[in-house]
Amino acid sequence: VNNETGALYPVREVFALARAANPQVVCHTDAVQGFLKVPFTPRALGADLVTLSAHKIGGLKGIGALIKRKTLVLPAYIFGGGQEAGRRSGTENVFGIMSFAYAAEEKYSSIKSDYERISSYREAFWSSLNQNHFIRISTSDSSPYVLSLSANGLRGEIVLHMAEDKGLLIGTGSACSSNAKNRYSKVILAMGYDEKVADGLLRVSFSSSTTEAEVKEAAKILSEVVSELRTRMNIKD
Repeated sequence: VNNETGALYPVREVFALARAANPQVVCHTDAVQGFLKVPFTPRALGADLVTLSAHKIGGLKGIGALIKRKTLVLPAYIFGGGQEAGRRSGTENVFGIMSFAYAAEEKYSSIKSDYERISSYREAFWSSLNQNHFIRISTSDSSPYVLSLSANGLRGEIVLHMAEDKGLLIGTGSACSSNAKNRYSKVILAMGYDEKVADGLLRVSFSSSTTEAEVKEAAKILSEVVSELRTRMNIKD
């Protein structure tokens, strides 16, 4: 799952093509955005290695997991005391690890119902906005937990700060590239959108704890902010 747009990558198909070219290839996927949010298993993806992170499902930041195919042999990452089956020595963060396990158990029990509920919330959020004021980047078949859009004719950063003043926290793209020198999202430009669209980029994220009331309030605040900015800048509908 792309962390900026929620797009679902054809991981299984890509891995199949890679193995057709070289049967010895080792296939890894970063499943941080998709873990317990969209249905998948490492085996179904054909992955040898899968990366996960706890904070995306309600666990602590700084804790992750690497799922490994049993027959895949990995060299030690850090030598020393032999922790983590000899792959990564060093004192284990037991509290963080157990918080990850607890969060995963909690999330797993409601993955299907959460998926359906958040899907309806995202579409309701989008439908509540003035379609003339936004360009939708995310498609309906992407992860329901991410809605990527562009505020027509406005800078996303300005919209973000005004929304924050009113109690709505949204993003302008990937947190991983927030300190990058390039002003525009490489992902959005690679999708064929121009710099004007990329300049207005906004990312609205939903979680399993999001409520219908929060969705309505968020759509109201974003609509008010964008309408106010468009009036100030004399942008016609």
